[in-house]
Amino acid sequence: MLHVKIPNNNIQERCYIIETLFKNFLTLEYQIEITDLKDYTLTFDNKTLIIKDCFFNRFLKPLSYLCNDAIPREVTWDNSHEIPFIYGDDTIEYSPDTIICHADLFASAFFMLSRFEEHILSNKDNFGRFDENYSLSIQNSFAHIPVVNRYATLLQKLLEELEFIDIVKNEKRFKIVPTHDIDYLRFYNSFSVFFQRFY
Repeated sequence: MLHVKIPNNNIQERCYIIETLFKNFLTLEYQIEITDLKDYTLTFDNKTLIIKDCFFNRFLKPLSYLCNDAIPREVTWDNSHEIPFIYGDDTIEYSPDTIICHADLFASAFFMLSRFEEHILSNKDNFGRFDENYSLSIQNSFAHIPVVNRYATLLQKLLEELEFIDIVKNEKRFKIVPTHDIDYLRFYNSFSVFFQRFY
């Protein structure tokens, strides 16, 4: 089983994003251990994958990351310009039994899934909603990219390079679930009233 050691702060947020990536994307069994380490440390047998923490260790108090300082102005792209890293950079260090990834895949994925920037930024449209034109993904031209999927794929690749385990990706099965949008919920005494309302 993969052991995931996490720093001792923002534990709920860290556990949420680890579960999302490992359980929902990679279908990989893991066990979380809370430690005093500064970075995420994934171990299996005698091999180690370190994911640098470039975000949560900057905001130690609960929810203190809900501030403007938590939203970067620019992202760092990988060499192929296919993966934008929100926190950290594209540096990856290799050694026989250890890989160190300087891109904080967990915090970057958390940013994209939680969308906490919409809570922080005050830019609104004419209807009082968050104006997407001010979002990091629009400002840095990656709104069209399935970013979290690519983080999961990179994480899988790093694990496979260390020969952790053969990861079988969860096969998504789709099905039709019909729903109904009811704008006016009321009882009509006759069909004539119904037709007068809509015709």
